[in-house]
Amino acid sequence: MSFTHSIAFVVSLCASLIVSTGIAQAATFEQFFENQGMVMLLIDPESGQIIKANQAAANFYGYSRDELTTKSIQQINTLSDRLVAQERQLAKSQGRNYFIFHHQLANGELRRVQVYSYPYQFEQKTLLASVIYDLDLNLESDSAALHFNKRLEKEVELQLKETKRQNLFIQLLLIGGLLIFALLSLALWLINLKRKKAESELYEFTREFEAFLTQTSDFVYFKDQHSNMLFCSQTLANITGHASWKDMIGKHDRDLFPADTAKIYEEEERPVLEQGKPLLGKINPFYDEHGVVGYVQTNKWPLLDDNNKVVGIFGISRDISDLQKLKFELERSERLLEDGEALAKIGGWEYQVDSAQMFWTRGLFIMHDFEPHPDFDHISESVHCYLPEDRQTILNAFRACIEQALPYDLTFAFKTHLGKDKWIRTKTQPLLENGKVIRVVGIVMDITEQKHSEQRLQALLDESEQHKQQAQAANIAKSRFLATMSHEIRTPMNGILGMAQLLLSTQPDNKNYRLYTQTILHSGESLLILLNDILDLSKVEAGKLTLQSGSIDPVKLLQETLELFNVSAEKKGLTIHAHWLGTPNARYQGDGQRLQQMLNNLVNNAIKFTTQGEITIEAKPLANNGEIEFSVTDTGIGIAAEQQQSLFKPFSQLDNSSTRQYGGTGLGLSIVQKLAQLMQGESGVESQSGKGSRFWFRVKLETLTDMPTIESKQNAHTDALAQLEGRILVVEDN
Repeated sequence: MSFTHSIAFVVSLCASLIVSTGIAQAATFEQFFENQGMVMLLIDPESGQIIKANQAAANFYGYSRDELTTKSIQQINTLSDRLVAQERQLAKSQGRNYFIFHHQLANGELRRVQVYSYPYQFEQKTLLASVIYDLDLNLESDSAALHFNKRLEKEVELQLKETKRQNLFIQLLLIGGLLIFALLSLALWLINLKRKKAESELYEFTREFEAFLTQTSDFVYFKDQHSNMLFCSQTLANITGHASWKDMIGKHDRDLFPADTAKIYEEEERPVLEQGKPLLGKINPFYDEHGVVGYVQTNKWPLLDDNNKVVGIFGISRDISDLQKLKFELERSERLLEDGEALAKIGGWEYQVDSAQMFWTRGLFIMHDFEPHPDFDHISESVHCYLPEDRQTILNAFRACIEQALPYDLTFAFKTHLGKDKWIRTKTQPLLENGKVIRVVGIVMDITEQKHSEQRLQALLDESEQHKQQAQAANIAKSRFLATMSHEIRTPMNGILGMAQLLLSTQPDNKNYRLYTQTILHSGESLLILLNDILDLSKVEAGKLTLQSGSIDPVKLLQETLELFNVSAEKKGLTIHAHWLGTPNARYQGDGQRLQQMLNNLVNNAIKFTTQGEITIEAKPLANNGEIEFSVTDTGIGIAAEQQQSLFKPFSQLDNSSTRQYGGTGLGLSIVQKLAQLMQGESGVESQSGKGSRFWFRVKLETLTDMPTIESKQNAHTDALAQLEGRILVVEDN
């Protein structure tokens, strides 16, 4: 049974009870007619003239009560006179009937109404008592249902008063004596007959009402002011585990429902009982007879007495579990779509060609950094997210997709509404009907990470190619190094072996004997230097070279270097200088032997590649933190800019002709650089081809204070030597 039929059923029962019980007495009916909230009319069945109208009718039709009594039902009913007359006669002859008409209100509005008409004796004349129910206004139908309980209570009260009056009347008749016994008996018989009729009608009403409560599929219930159940539908009894709804009478929601739902019902009914505010359209959970959670749409109205005091609640709840389940499934699908779009970094859209309307998914709004708003034209704004040179391309592709059914798959640089740079890929698919595009669907993919990955991959490929070339160059350098080393080692070895053979065949007093011995010594020293360079480089690269810390006098260091290479420079006609540009008595803590080795390599190279001019050795402090720069400047052949980057790499020399002309292994500068790095410094070169070179290295040295003077140190050294006697054996491990 639908909600509207449930209310209509209650109205029908009330209307039937109005005209068929003791309420039909003039005074009582008049009071009921005037106070009733339902629209009621008394109509002459012969002429259709409205004899009487209550205030509810005046409120409904928009006429005053006097204006209504001047009109006939034909002026309100939109049916023709002939059809209205037929309906009136049918109502009169059948004694009970209802119709569905369209009534016109004072403002010209047509309302669809359901009319219940019953014959009623009024002032010795049979009239039609009509109850009009507005089918277009659910609230009025709900109000009629709410007044049902009031009418039932009033009916019981009237019946009780009538019974008391009749019993008093009977007692008076008995006291009157036997003379009026016959009349009293007759009156008593009439009263009993009337009572039985009323009881029969009340029983019929009760039976029909119970049938309604049993058969309705809605949850219908009436409660008193304490929220205790007065009566309810059988559907409500079924879900609470009661065999009959009558077993629920007098029970509270806390006695009938689980604690969680009972608390919800109790809290939502409090404003209805305390303030008289109806509760409309509330969605509540409930548990069915199997304990499965469902949902109902609930409406609750206050029941009022004659003083408009709330005396109870009338409620109807409809099971919308299936509808709610569909709603949840739809919401879950929408969430799944949004989550999937966010995970895949995509957004979708659809364009309806006929209506020229476009729909975006949530993911597409997020991709553009847009917030959905009815006043924001996101379609036009989205065009500005493309680069100016790409906008016409995307518009042309979109137009071709609509007009020629040509899908497109394009990639663009993209800037969001908030200025974020992205790369996107957009794809479309036109949908055709009878050869015409009716709809276009598309997706937009955020491929920024993919683009970045491609760029990183390309960078790695470029770097790999560079490493490959470097490896090939290193292999070539190593091959050259092996060839050079073979030559460099073979040269002193040949000198040693040749001179040794000559010594074997020469007497010690021969004038060439000393020359042969010196050649062997020089060849051995050259070979030792070569081997030392190789060992030093291998130690540095293996991380096994350790520095030996000691006191360093920069002036002495430069002087010793100068003395070491004076002869070599003079042989080539070169002038060599050394300058310390710092404090004269400055002392530092560091590995002086390695510094000497680094200077030797630079000076040796300068002499080797300089044919005329001069060589300058300098050292100077750069800051107060102990950083010292050593440099060797020459006026030699110079070095081209493109060759300078490879100078400090192991086995690297200017070119093959350099190797043949000047000799050397190509390890010296590499050792200088690695030793400088080991001393927390660096090395470099400044040179132009044909204009000489300046090689330098910088190292971190600890500044020493309170150092003894050179003279005192020499005196201490002399005193120590005076105390020593004997022989010294020196064993050196290189």
